[in-house]
Amino acid sequence: MQKEVLILSSIDWNFQWQSKQIFATHFARAGWKVVFVNSTGVKRLSGTAFKKIISRLIKNKNKMNNPVEEGIDIIGQLILPPSNSFFMRINRKIFIPEIVRKIKKTNIKNPVVISYIPTQTTLDILDELEYSFLIYHCTDNLEAYPGIVRNFPETESELIRRSDVVITTSPYLFNKMKSRHPRVHLILPGVEYELFSRADSGPFKKLKRICYFGGIHRSRINLPMVFSVARENPDIEFIFIGPLRTKVKAKPDNIKFLPPININKLPEKLRDCDCIIFPYLENEFTKGIIPVKLFQSMATGKPIIATGINENLKNYSDVIYLANSQEEFSHFIRNLSELESREKYEKRKRIARENSWEKRFHTFLNVILESFTF
Repeated sequence: MQKEVLILSSIDWNFQWQSKQIFATHFARAGWKVVFVNSTGVKRLSGTAFKKIISRLIKNKNKMNNPVEEGIDIIGQLILPPSNSFFMRINRKIFIPEIVRKIKKTNIKNPVVISYIPTQTTLDILDELEYSFLIYHCTDNLEAYPGIVRNFPETESELIRRSDVVITTSPYLFNKMKSRHPRVHLILPGVEYELFSRADSGPFKKLKRICYFGGIHRSRINLPMVFSVARENPDIEFIFIGPLRTKVKAKPDNIKFLPPININKLPEKLRDCDCIIFPYLENEFTKGIIPVKLFQSMATGKPIIATGINENLKNYSDVIYLANSQEEFSHFIRNLSELESREKYEKRKRIARENSWEKRFHTFLNVILESFTF
């Protein structure tokens, strides 16, 4: 049997570099034929969702142009969000057949399927394909995602029922899924250590610049808290790197927003930072988050201050500063010089080295190989 994998992604290939593109790349390097289908959408039609549809019809100036490993075919297709019966009928009549046609044109025959997006669109695509093994890779608590399609609980339950295995990325998601499927695994995010260690500028010296990198959503990032702390510390520069998905009003002068940059150039930006923050809100959606940036940030050696997702990070509380309030967040910033040590710096580096994407991929692959032999 040929080693083939079909990835039904929740993001486009040229969006921020995440586990979806990373696992696809590792499968290709391991000799697998990879077909990567860009996101088919999980949100109800809104202004933002409509803009995404339009961006597929015109050149998207914000795309990242991420590297594509040899052996990976990427499929993008205009499709409507599966938010009502009318849109779903159009998808089934016009758009889903085109996606399926493009998948079959790659000559993929009986692939392992990894689905990140448990919607009716995904189920309809699967209905038209033959596949050998189905994995639901649950990376977010999507049922709490703002604007999620209304029938999501039903379609997620159906995808779980069809799946041979469910793989999760945080203890919260693992505990949530283990009562819904007999075979649930926990595989944390990883890091391309050599890449992110290029941002290492040595043990902490003085706090001049704080960085956040990743998506900036009002549903998950606590911008009001950061703005308030920035006003308290006008001599510190706060840098946000990534797609800005919310309107920003009256920001402090010492806060800067930079556009997303290619993963290979990101360490150069992070090198000039003295501290990295994970300023998450605490809500039902963020309960499921262990961010991909966790071990990436540790590889830099820099101190990390986090809020909102502390329960998922508690195993690293000796090297990450977990703030439970704005006051604690501000306290850690003001007192980093006294709190930091070479031992913490070195331990963060050591933890990152032990959590490579290479190791994560082999764990993921073993889940598949335990089920059948190629």
